[in-house]
Amino acid sequence: MKGRQIFNNYCAACHKLSARATGTALRGVDSTVYSNWMKVEKREFDTIRFKELGVEYHRYLASELNTLEIRNIYQYTKPISN
Repeated sequence: MKGRQIFNNYCAACHKLSARATGTALRGVDSTVYSNWMKVEKREFDTIRFKELGVEYHRYLASELNTLEIRNIYQYTKPISN
């Protein structure tokens, strides 16, 4: 699957490219952020609200998506160069 299709299948229910929805807008999010949310395991957060907003879902996705698929999402959501 390529980035757009993966984004639509796994991310678009909560995230939009350039507008805030349930989740943050993902256009231009740094690749390190993707890595931290999708691949860093046992990450501790200060508030229960993060769990309500999908930390567990993102950890689940980390087991479902491989590194190439996550990279494809990043490529799809990065800013368009002029």
